[in-house]
Amino acid sequence: MGSFRFLVVSGFAVGASMLVPTRSAEACRCMAPKPANVRMNDFGAVFLGTVTAVQPDAGKLAQSKTYTFKVNCSWKGDVGRTVRVSARTSGASCGTSFEKGATYLVFASKDDSGKFSTSSCAWNKKLAGAAEDIKLLTETTKPKCYDRCPPGLTNTIRCIKAPCPILCSVPTESSTQKPAER
Repeated sequence: MGSFRFLVVSGFAVGASMLVPTRSAEACRCMAPKPANVRMNDFGAVFLGTVTAVQPDAGKLAQSKTYTFKVNCSWKGDVGRTVRVSARTSGASCGTSFEKGATYLVFASKDDSGKFSTSSCAWNKKLAGAAEDIKLLTETTKPKCYDRCPPGLTNTIRCIKAPCPILCSVPTESSTQKPAER
């Protein structure tokens, strides 16, 4: 009789445990990040931009926001001077957020309708922590920049008369020397 009671109690415990959701089923899981110049191939757009607006998406169940970025430079994708990118807000669904007024290096996917989205698995970075990624991207692809080159890059076009084109590149040792040192 004791072993029967053990089996009933054990069976109940196992059955009940299957009804309780586990944290691993709720958690976002991202692959380890690839170098930025390799990761770029997985996305429709890669750009450096400043968040100018944050708009919660409509709908009672919507758990996403749309961020408007003023684009400084783009390495991939036809994003134009401004671009809107949506992102889920829940960490369980690999959501991410951007702070209004802050500048980010963004890796975004483009859907069939032309809309951009991103997630925490894209490994977007604030400008302050993106120097190495920007350098890797620029060594592979020259960015299209609008106002100025991002920190750590130099404009390789010497301009005599405005408006001047901007072509950013990683500075070489000779370009970082003062004219008297050359």
